[in-house]
Amino acid sequence: MPESSSTGPIVLPPKYYLDYFQDLLAFLDTHYAQILDGPEKAFVDQFQALSEDAKCLFLRFSNRKGPGFRINKLDYEEIKDIPAATYELLEEGFISEDLPDDYATFNLFLKKELLDAYPELRPYRNEKKILLIERLLEAEATIDQIANREPVVLVDKQDDFEYLKLLYFGEYKVPMTEFVVRDVGHVKLESLDEAAFKPWCQTRTEARAFFEISQIKSTIRQALKLFPAALVHDELGSIPWQFFQQYSQSEKALSKIVIELGQQLEREKEPELALHYYRLTKKHPARERQIRILDGLGEKEQAVELAQTLLRDYSNASEKIFAKDFLNRTNIRINRSMTARLADAPSVDLVPEAGMRVEQLVIQHFVTSGYQAIHAENFLWRNLFGLLYWEELFDQSQDGFHHPLQRRAADLYHPEFFTKREASFQAKARSLNSRKKIISKIEMTHRQKYGTAGPMVYWYEGMLNPLQQLVDKLMPRQIKGVTWEMARNMKENATGFPDLFVWNDKDYFFYEIKSPNDHLSAQQLFWLELMQELRINADILRVNYSDP
Repeated sequence: MPESSSTGPIVLPPKYYLDYFQDLLAFLDTHYAQILDGPEKAFVDQFQALSEDAKCLFLRFSNRKGPGFRINKLDYEEIKDIPAATYELLEEGFISEDLPDDYATFNLFLKKELLDAYPELRPYRNEKKILLIERLLEAEATIDQIANREPVVLVDKQDDFEYLKLLYFGEYKVPMTEFVVRDVGHVKLESLDEAAFKPWCQTRTEARAFFEISQIKSTIRQALKLFPAALVHDELGSIPWQFFQQYSQSEKALSKIVIELGQQLEREKEPELALHYYRLTKKHPARERQIRILDGLGEKEQAVELAQTLLRDYSNASEKIFAKDFLNRTNIRINRSMTARLADAPSVDLVPEAGMRVEQLVIQHFVTSGYQAIHAENFLWRNLFGLLYWEELFDQSQDGFHHPLQRRAADLYHPEFFTKREASFQAKARSLNSRKKIISKIEMTHRQKYGTAGPMVYWYEGMLNPLQQLVDKLMPRQIKGVTWEMARNMKENATGFPDLFVWNDKDYFFYEIKSPNDHLSAQQLFWLELMQELRINADILRVNYSDP
């Protein structure tokens, strides 16, 4: 564990990474006993039987990028005998000298080393290393010709290591440095009850599905960097997408990659193939893209039917506006209405100043007019929400917390976050029925949690004053109206708030600042309309630039 000092930085012990992995294994043994089956338990048992040096060397390999390692280049002071540890790992099957003749293995060596080992490359010595490797691959050269000169090894049990990390972190290939961030004091974490942690997956089948789709996602992303998406598609025919859709965690991973595939296929003018992947998920913007593609392909009835479904079951403001637009065939009128709204909004004439953003110019204008003003945008409302609903954000009873390094509930940005906690939000909102109670709750959370990492709060000195002013100017029902909409969709409705909060002793305004070439986003329009429904003073403020 790290050693702290009142006068200097925290110093981690030499084998801190071994301590962290042992902590991870102990955690999995407590919380995942029903999921860790024969292969995983065999890996853990085999790892624990290694000498300490061999354990450390394997973890050094596994935590580094790259499939292969040149033993002579290794230098770890905490490992006493690297050659002996290497031999032990080879004997126990953790690493291998069976090297593939591929780009990654050849790339372990310097250009000069490749030229020395492969005389046939010397006529091309002025070419870049990547081109030299391509020549070796085309000539079917073997890596043994250079690897025989010094020991080179591959990690054989990387998948076992990554699977255990996925069970802990809930993500693929998360670096173990998350532990370091905690221990060196860069992040202050909320104290969580270890007994209340829930596994990411309930069965081994679900966990393996999550791991497999995570591997597939990683492979597809790498392939898209090298090949056209249509060629990548040709290699994906055997993937059982419907199987991965059965489980929550694997479905989320699937949604991300099929949208990326669909978007790339659209860019490559392959709409039918893109449609195939968009149909595998409801995650935004998959359904919107389906409607656009169907409409472009002449499938009007299918497009209208899906747009009607989207209008009834939209996930964010963008989907709602798009569905209305499509069904009414009023895209031009909607754009004009937004333009008209901008044209009808109040305006201010300002002289531009070098190095000043438009929001800063407007703040300066209001300050000289006797107001106070801040560039609030999202952080003001997010801070208010976070301080009021801290307990709900960190409620461990709803299966959203899975390990002690989490900074937010795993389902925070998913629809089930609100549905699972609606009763708690209702109870909290009912209790905050006066300005005095709201202020008291804000101040108490600020006092108790200042500096603790959370998903909504941006801590800074002086943050209470604008929040106190906001609460003083608004009625509790208005505050509830805004924060309630935030809670209903934390992914979309925690952004898009008006840029400025302006106030004096008698009045206040929230302004969305628009310079001459700016446009309203769907989310900005959503909040302006909602605030006006709640009778909150919110509007657009146009800025016209004038000559000095």
